[in-house]
Amino acid sequence: MNVRKRPKAGGIVVPNAMTNNALWTWDARMRWWDGGMDMPLGMAVPDAGFAFPYDTRFFVENYRRLIDEVAQWDPVPKVIIWGFLRDTHGGKRAALEVATHAAEQGVPLVAGVGSGGYGGVYYEGEHRYNAAHFLRRNPNLAVSNTKVLNGERTQRGMTVDPLNDHVLDWLAEGLGWLMREFPLAGVNLEIGDFFVPESLAARTAGVREEGILDEFLQTLVLHYRGLFERLTIPFDAMDISYANYSKPSVEKLAANPGFATALPDSAICQWTLTSADEESSLDGLLPRRNRGYGHFQSIANGSDARCLRREIAHMVEVADRHHFEGVSMYGEIPPGHGCAQSNYEAFQAYCRNPELALRERPAPRAGSGLAPDAEELV
Repeated sequence: MNVRKRPKAGGIVVPNAMTNNALWTWDARMRWWDGGMDMPLGMAVPDAGFAFPYDTRFFVENYRRLIDEVAQWDPVPKVIIWGFLRDTHGGKRAALEVATHAAEQGVPLVAGVGSGGYGGVYYEGEHRYNAAHFLRRNPNLAVSNTKVLNGERTQRGMTVDPLNDHVLDWLAEGLGWLMREFPLAGVNLEIGDFFVPESLAARTAGVREEGILDEFLQTLVLHYRGLFERLTIPFDAMDISYANYSKPSVEKLAANPGFATALPDSAICQWTLTSADEESSLDGLLPRRNRGYGHFQSIANGSDARCLRREIAHMVEVADRHHFEGVSMYGEIPPGHGCAQSNYEAFQAYCRNPELALRERPAPRAGSGLAPDAEELV
C-alpha cells in the first residue's frame, strides 16, 4: 500500500514524490568537520563496540553542519544517528544539543537503537539503558547468537536475549526514556544482522502457524511484536523503523506470507536496496510501510569518493516500483568530498520526482565495489 504524502516541489505538485527519506550515519565516521583528527574507516558489528575516540566538539560540530545543510533540501530528509548516546562524546548533554538544534532547524532526527545487538538505547557507557551495563547486572539474560544466512550458520557473540520478557521490558522502558528526554522524530531499530538466538527454538510454534518459516524473520517478528506491545510512546505519530537486512524478493516473501501483517501497520520495515533487482509485483506480500536503504557513499565500503548517481537512481526506481514511502543512504561526508555534491543532488532530485530515476534505469555496474546487502555494513 502506498502511504506517501504528496508535497510541493518547486511550486509543482509531484504526485509520486518520496518524502520519508533519510541520511544514515555513524557518529564515529562523520567527516563534516574532522578537527584535524584521523577518522576510523571500519564497520560496526552487532556483538562488539564501535569506538568513538574523539570529544564532544567533534560530535556536535559534525552534526550541526550536516543538519544545517539538509535543512535546505527539498524534501528535507531525516537524519539517523547511530551512536547517538555514548559517554565518550558527551552523553546526554551532547545528544540533547544536537537534537535541539535539529528541531530548531526543522530536521527530523532519528536515533539508532540496538534492540538485540548494537548496544541498546544508550550505545556506550555506564548507563542503565546500555546493553553491556545491563548484562553485567543481569548475566542470566545474555544469549548466544547464530548468524543464519543463505543456509549457513555462523556462531556469533553474546547479546541481550531479544525474546526474553525482562529484556523487552527494559528496552521498552529505555525507549520511553529516550523519547521523553530528547526532541526526536523516532528510532531506527536493529536486532543484529540475521541473528537467531538460542532461545528461539522454544517459541516458534505460533509464528509458524502464521506462515513465517524463516528463522530470522521468526526472531524479528517475535522480538518487535513483544517490544511494540510494551511501548508507551505515541507510536503512530513517530518514525519507528526496523531493519530486516534483506532485499525484497517474491521468493522469500511468498515463503513467509505471514510477515506482511505480523507487525503494526505504523512500523516501517527497512529493506536493503543496495543490489535489489526484484521486478515482479510484491503487492500483498510487503508490510504496509516500507523504506529502502542503500550502502551508498559509505566510508566503510569505500564508495565515499565515487559518483553514484546511477546506483542511487536504481535504488529509487526499485523503491518506487514497490510503493516504498522513502529511501535512505549514507550522509557521513560533506558535499565537498569526492562526488558527494552530485550524489546528494541526485538523491534529492530522484526522491522529489522518482520518474527522473527511470532515465538512469540500468542496474549498478558489476564489480562496483559496493558490497552485497547480505553483509554487515553498518
